[in-house]
Amino acid sequence: MSKKKRASPAVVEQLKAAITASGQSLNQLSAASGVHRGQLSRFMAGERDLTFASAGYICEALGVALDVPESLQLQSEQVEVDETEVKPTPKKKQKKK
Repeated sequence: MSKKKRASPAVVEQLKAAITASGQSLNQLSAASGVHRGQLSRFMAGERDLTFASAGYICEALGVALDVPESLQLQSEQVEVDETEVKPTPKKKQKKK
């Protein structure tokens, strides 16, 4: 069984600092971000991590961007597609009424 990767402590601390600096209550932030209040509370207490999506929703609600260390940024892979092998999906026949 693989072990879950934990978020970078630097990124976690940035997000916690942004939440604290906002002055918003967890109820307000939950309403603005769509992230459950309990999830926010457990994150702030250090009891759980957030998904990337949840962190993004929180950043958007706060109007901030995280400074992700370069060592943690993934390089996107470019995949070449041979267009001669790409075939359109056949349309399904519709039933007559």
